[in-house]
Amino acid sequence: MYRRIGFSDQEKQNIINSIVAILQEKGFKISNEDVAQIEKIVDSKLLEKGQW
Repeated sequence: MYRRIGFSDQEKQNIINSIVAILQEKGFKISNEDVAQIEKIVDSKLLEKGQW
């Protein structure tokens, strides 16, 4: 199976935007601080996956 190690900034932003949109659809109020936390989590998970 092929696994790509890196994601472009646009791909990461698309992931973050999707997460925020899903949470907002479920009724969550997302602040700028929440988005920053989501970005950190996404970055850490993508780095984790890249270390395989």
